[in-house]
Amino acid sequence: MDDGTPSLTTRRQFAGTNIGTTILLCRVIQTWEAIRVRSGIPISERTFWGTVYSMAIGVNYGAFSAAFSASLAGLLWRDILQRKHIRVRGLEFARVNLPIIAISMIVGCTALIGEIYIKKTEEPYRKTG
Repeated sequence: MDDGTPSLTTRRQFAGTNIGTTILLCRVIQTWEAIRVRSGIPISERTFWGTVYSMAIGVNYGAFSAAFSASLAGLLWRDILQRKHIRVRGLEFARVNLPIIAISMIVGCTALIGEIYIKKTEEPYRKTG
């Protein structure tokens, strides 16, 4: 039945999800690392892993955000709710998620800072494997 509302697939293509963002950012990091290797300018272990970990945290917190469209799971969840005629407004979704996001972001970023400044060094990063 076509009621004029964009399908889940159409909405997903318009809004994007964290999956596409992750792929794009991984390619950006790979290219950045390759450019630095070719130019002979080393990246420190701390800088490289800080970039990778920050990207991982960012795309995952982006998916668990104040907007349904930030992740495929959010879009699917909203689609299921709509089929059951359950309406969750964006403002209500954001109101519930924001305190959780704030607390988990503080914990995640604290762990990231600890990982980068305690375990990683300023030695040049060397790709292994």
